[in-house]
Amino acid sequence: MITKTSIEQALTDFIRENKREPTILEIDKDPRFPSARTIQRSYGGIKKLRQELGLKTINFSAGDTRRKTAYEIGKRSEQNESDMYKFLLSNYEPMAVHRQYMYTDDRRCTSDFAVWNRIPNHRDVIDVFYPKDETNFVGCVNSKQRKHNSLQEHYVSGTFTVWFVCLNEDITQDTIDKIINNKKNTMMEYQRVVSYDTFKEIFKK
Repeated sequence: MITKTSIEQALTDFIRENKREPTILEIDKDPRFPSARTIQRSYGGIKKLRQELGLKTINFSAGDTRRKTAYEIGKRSEQNESDMYKFLLSNYEPMAVHRQYMYTDDRRCTSDFAVWNRIPNHRDVIDVFYPKDETNFVGCVNSKQRKHNSLQEHYVSGTFTVWFVCLNEDITQDTIDKIINNKKNTMMEYQRVVSYDTFKEIFKK
């Protein structure tokens, strides 16, 4: 259940992981938060809620530097998704590759991609992310895990796999495996966390 206390914790966690406060779009996409509309309706907006919680505005970068950082992050994310899309299309028919795939009726339950019939009668749901370091990696995986745990009620063994693909080449598959094996919150049977190199080896025809 999402409460004011859980929102405060989510804000604290997001700021620690990203070194900045979340945007409205990020709040809507992050399962730790209610929708931005709900925050607006219930608390008068994120700024008022933050003031009510006694949280100071944390500004790790300002002015042109902040705008430049946001622009670079946005461009990198756009390029990463574009590269993944090109890779998938180079190995599978266009009809089998879906971008911004919505797998439930909840608009927040989407993935970056889905691939159909890589294995007969099987669906691959794919979310990509670029953590800046291992600490940020753990936060990203925990967030994505919570988001995709809603698929558990739809899961029948062998029908689909959810892939969390780390695009930071400095974080190897060996490192990923060690982190995942030591996680307190174990991954669901249908969830796998892989490096981009490992993903390409698995998905390359």
